Amino acid sequence: MSKIKIISDSSCDLPTNIIDQMGVTIVPYPIFFGEEEFVDYYELTPDVFKAAYARTGIIPRTSLPTPDAIIEYFKRFEEEYDELLFVLISSNGSGTYNASRIAKEHYEEQGGKLKVTLFDTLQASSGIGYFVMKSAEMVEAGKSVEQVIEKLTELRPNFATYIAIQNLEFLRQGGRVSAVGALVGGLLQIRPLVTSFEGTGTIYAKIRGTKKICGSLVDLFREQHIEDMVQISHSDNSEAAAELVKMFKAEFPQVKTIVNEVGASLFTHAGPGAVSIHFLRKDKHCLV
Repeated sequence: MSKIKIISDSSCDLPTNIIDQMGVTIVPYPIFFGEEEFVDYYELTPDVFKAAYARTGIIPRTSLPTPDAIIEYFKRFEEEYDELLFVLISSNGSGTYNASRIAKEHYEEQGGKLKVTLFDTLQASSGIGYFVMKSAEMVEAGKSVEQVIEKLTELRPNFATYIAIQNLEFLRQGGRVSAVGALVGGLLQIRPLVTSFEGTGTIYAKIRGTKKICGSLVDLFREQHIEDMVQISHSDNSEAAAELVKMFKAEFPQVKTIVNEVGASLFTHAGPGAVSIHFLRKDKHCLV
């Protein structure tokens, strides 16, 4: 039986204790606050990120890991493992998958010892984390990489992410809403509920008032879920995450809740205060 190593990129948002328990290794992004560079995940924890943002007021920019840097991660596991499964952020909207594909090709040309397989989750943040967890469960159960990929591909169209945005300025600077739209939304306390599918995001609904956000997220889970697990992510909004956990435990006591504070990758797009849920639907996810 092949010994399989699982890695992911640092836009995978899972609690570090779960990543450590699974034995998953993270390939980091370089993150820049102006000219100041950090190594995501290892140096730039959520607490360090928040401190840097508070100190500088700069919305950071992310850079891709280079193919050469990715190859160095492949080489780390050549002596102990036979195969490597790289579970990745969506190829739509990020160049990381393409950089990893190039790294895989170069690694094979160099006579690399591992058989490397890439899986495009078509997700970001905790959505990637879901497929990392599923991969680790199946590898632990003795499944082959081929069997893992087959199952992940089957689940992928049914996975849903819903993000409630609190700070419209980050969307405005990212070109997703106009300055006027951000101003009006702020004055009226209108909060967009964003969903994504196959790497494409859109505004799913608009919620007036922050108090309705948690109820709206629980409603979506009630209507759509098929699996007794929900991931709750937040960007510096532990109060909303705690409220969601309370609501889920009251209505769905059998449901496992995994809470995580997002890293730099999602924070730079969603901004502070965002809260999201991620779960498997009964049917194929859609944007409307």
